Amino acid sequence: MNAIQGGKGTLPRALDQILDQIGAVVVVVRVAEGENDAETLANILGGVDP
Repeated sequence: MNAIQGGKGTLPRALDQILDQIGAVVVVVRVAEGENDAETLANILGGVDP
């Protein structure tokens, strides 16, 4: 788990705490931060293929 973000930031500790409490499988997907909230949301949601 320390490989995530090089062991820095809050994510590794948060994942450890989740696993300690309930042992859940957690999927983390990182996306680029946009210039504004709308762009960041678009990066998270992506597109829809018809």
